[in-house]
Amino acid sequence: MLINLNHYRRAFSRAFQLLTLFAFAGSLYGKGSEEFLRTPFPNAYLVASLRQGLFSLELERLYWGIDADLYKSALTLVLPFNSCGVGFKFEFENLDLLRYEKAKIMFGSRLFGAKSIVEEENGEGYFLGFEANLLRLEYNTSKFHLGETDPLFEKYGKSKNSFGFGLGFSRRSRRERVGISINEIMLGNPNLEPGTKQVLLPQISLESEYQILPGVFLNGIISYQDELNLTLQGESWMASKGVGVFGGANRYGVDFGAGFRPGTKRGLEIRYRFDYPFQVGKTTSHYFTIVYKPEPLKPLFPDIVPDGLKLALPPVATLPNTLEIQIKNNGQRASSSFWVIVFENGAPISENECASIGPQGEKIIRIPYKPVTSGNSNFRVIVDSKNDVLELDETNNTFEKVVEIYPYPRIALESIGDTLILVQKTEIYQNEPIVPIVFFAPKSARVDSIYRGMINEISRRLERNPDVFLELRGFVDTDSDSIGGGADGFRLAVERAESVEAVFKKMSPAISQRIVVVRDGYDHFRKRARKQDFEGTRRGARLVSEENRRVELGVSLRDGFAPVILEDNNLGDKLTQSLDLVEELLNNNKDIILMVSAIGGKIPASDFNPHLRSARIVADSIKKLLPAGLSSRVHFEHIPTGDPVPHIRISIFASPIIFDPIRITRTSKAYYPLPQTSVVKFMPVFDFPQRISYYQLRIETGDGELFKFFGGDELPDTIVWDWLNPRGEYPSLWGNYSARIYIRDEFGDSAVSPPIPLTLMLQNLENLRESLILTEFVFGELESELQHQNARLEYIARQILRRIEHSEKGMRIELGGHTDNVGVKEGNMRLSISRAKTKLDQLRMYLFELLNLQNPGELDSFLIRKGITLSYRGYGDTQPCRVVRLEDDTPVEHLLGDNRHPLGRIINRRVEITFK
Repeated sequence: MLINLNHYRRAFSRAFQLLTLFAFAGSLYGKGSEEFLRTPFPNAYLVASLRQGLFSLELERLYWGIDADLYKSALTLVLPFNSCGVGFKFEFENLDLLRYEKAKIMFGSRLFGAKSIVEEENGEGYFLGFEANLLRLEYNTSKFHLGETDPLFEKYGKSKNSFGFGLGFSRRSRRERVGISINEIMLGNPNLEPGTKQVLLPQISLESEYQILPGVFLNGIISYQDELNLTLQGESWMASKGVGVFGGANRYGVDFGAGFRPGTKRGLEIRYRFDYPFQVGKTTSHYFTIVYKPEPLKPLFPDIVPDGLKLALPPVATLPNTLEIQIKNNGQRASSSFWVIVFENGAPISENECASIGPQGEKIIRIPYKPVTSGNSNFRVIVDSKNDVLELDETNNTFEKVVEIYPYPRIALESIGDTLILVQKTEIYQNEPIVPIVFFAPKSARVDSIYRGMINEISRRLERNPDVFLELRGFVDTDSDSIGGGADGFRLAVERAESVEAVFKKMSPAISQRIVVVRDGYDHFRKRARKQDFEGTRRGARLVSEENRRVELGVSLRDGFAPVILEDNNLGDKLTQSLDLVEELLNNNKDIILMVSAIGGKIPASDFNPHLRSARIVADSIKKLLPAGLSSRVHFEHIPTGDPVPHIRISIFASPIIFDPIRITRTSKAYYPLPQTSVVKFMPVFDFPQRISYYQLRIETGDGELFKFFGGDELPDTIVWDWLNPRGEYPSLWGNYSARIYIRDEFGDSAVSPPIPLTLMLQNLENLRESLILTEFVFGELESELQHQNARLEYIARQILRRIEHSEKGMRIELGGHTDNVGVKEGNMRLSISRAKTKLDQLRMYLFELLNLQNPGELDSFLIRKGITLSYRGYGDTQPCRVVRLEDDTPVEHLLGDNRHPLGRIINRRVEITFK
């Protein structure tokens, strides 16, 4: 290998001068950017590092001035791809007598993936290339003028083809590039001389390029084929003008050139250079090149972008939901897996790994989510939160969205008028008196059938009063029974009581153990009526005898229950301690009453009775301590005595069992609502903002069955119900009913209100045809009869006030006194008037107390204001007692006060209150 040092010395000197010139030009004019790189002409390992295509046309005139056809042309095409590139080059060279044609294909590939987008854009990294070429060599026969039949044509007129290849490796960074290649490894003999073998050595090249300043490049090449050659090149571009100068030197000569390109990255580039050789007659060669570069390839990297966030279901607080996060890859390369983190109002709520997404692909990540509270929630999504993926744009990995979380729909139901009062009319035709006495024929103990109705009624009452005993006392009349006052009279009296006992036991065996025949301790010959009460000797004697042959019925409490509970002026704690016993008795026995008696003092002349008021105040106190259902059975009275200092007595009375009249009633089967309760209004109450798309108002029975239904798409402010079901029926009085409302909002979430109970009440309106009767059995003789009359008077007073309350046009109330037909008519008339007047005075006292009036004149003012007239009248014996009884549900009038019988005469001795 020969090295001419003089040639290299001269080349280095020219190269140093060129580098100094280029550095000065770059510092003076360059102002170039690092993006403005020189246009390298490709070889095998360069095609992979180019990020934009290249098309060039090269025209060369070699050694201008020599009389020979020496020229060269080349056409180059480079196509870049993702991480590789393909190049094609076609060369034609005419060397006067010889002609070369070469076709070359180049392929290069990146060895490792780019570590950054900048590295990808600048073609940085490690690359490996391969090239293959086909060389065709032939003599230029046009210079020889040989015909095809000339023997020399066979020797020199045919072309010779040869195949070759090359390899290359390079490393490129932002400012430098280093490469090594082996080219022109030829397969075959390219020598055209027949029989001559020519061996061509491959060319080994080591190339280095460095950017010393913006727009100023230095390139050095050391190559060896048949000798060592060193080439230095320099290039400087003024980016703002698009003008560049370049040059180089090696052992063969130096070259200079200039170029122009208006765009920095794409468009046309025009170059011209000339070579000045150190040999070959020192004639110059001229090179002209046109290059076109299209738009650079965008880096083929993924670009992960969060594209949206939504909830799978309407966002409602406390309801499970799913966050759906849409992620797109806007890049041209698939991503690797990456992490996605979601924040709600600044706090992380989820971190999930997302699998790879293909180029231009998208994926939806679904994350379980349960909003806690309503209101606006600010969601922030960060994709590739750990920077696992190399992306085109690292600044678009965040997405924010404000989502309104709706409150869970809650609804309540309010109502106005949720109590229905159904009215059932009851016509009370008569209070039919009960006379608890059984009368007998002379010398007889047989019970007449006319008493069976009374015995049956008292038996039924005893059945519902288990703590009450029935006492039977028999009496005889010494005259009509023809019995003296000895043992025979005793036996007949007891026999009569036992006969009545037998009838009771037969009618009601359940009370057999509570019927007591009283044998001792009373006067079996005691007279109920005496002759002086009647006029006429013979007739009077007969009537006296009829009323004395009898069995009287009485009642008592079982052992352990004293009739008098308390008797003291200072009740205090004693009253509270006794109430348990009182409540037990009243609960177990449906007809007994509690009587508060003020004992002592005189009856005042006015309506105001201070003793009666004292009893009423105590009675009211007791009512407040007892359950509401028992308060109506507490009564009060005044019993005048000679004692000037009254005291309070609280007693249990069982006497209503035998004295209370029978109420003959007929109740209508139909109901109708009280007008002021005929409708109920329901008002839904809610405060959530979402629209209600459907509602149901359900009226349900206690068993959950539907009674009435309202529904629709738009919920009204008020729903009015007339208490009827679709068949026009009112709810059953014996059922439980409630109302609740169901709603569904626009998101499909449902809510139901707590149930509202609906109350149904039955009000029995009694027809005003009722007559109230006070019967005087024996005038003031028996205390039990007298005390029951007081309780009865209080009841009548309450009924009168009730009638007044329901009356709209006023009312006339008359107390009519009546007698039997015994005696003279004038006397009976005076007696009936006296009876009516006495009961009216007593009745006014009770009305005064029940109205809680203070001054005596206030009762009259009240009655006048209400249009009420209270009066009394005597009828004597002109109107015997008649009652109305139902026969096949039809009221039929019967004569009850038949004066021919002692029972009828007692009933006729009465005061009857009528309403007109």
